[in-house]
Amino acid sequence: MHSKNLVDINLDERGSLGVIEFSQIPFAPQRFFWIFGTPQNTSRAGHGHTMCEQFLLVQVGTVKIQVTNSENEVRLFILSPGDGYHLTTYNWLELLEFSSDAVLGVFASLPYDRDEYIDSLEDMITLANSMKN
Repeated sequence: MHSKNLVDINLDERGSLGVIEFSQIPFAPQRFFWIFGTPQNTSRAGHGHTMCEQFLLVQVGTVKIQVTNSENEVRLFILSPGDGYHLTTYNWLELLEFSSDAVLGVFASLPYDRDEYIDSLEDMITLANSMKN
């Protein structure tokens, strides 16, 4: 789910202040990480998750994301400061383009567990469809 302007951003002569209430995140975060300093023409992510949900939140700059669901439907979004995206399980995420100043924060529903990553789009679609049967 794509959320525009989820964060309250306050601007004054002292600078900018962004605020998000945890109640706006659709799960109780267990981990937070951020991505920054990404070179131009570099993509990141390229995986899905079997158990972990994520909530992406752009803090600075812009990030272009591509999400592919288990039906192989592709959606593109350009996220700006205050924009968020709730990535549920069995969705494939590609972080395609970062502005030079981009900072992307990610709230995760679970602690890091490499075993619940899905590293192939085809495997993700197969796994997701097997769960429906």
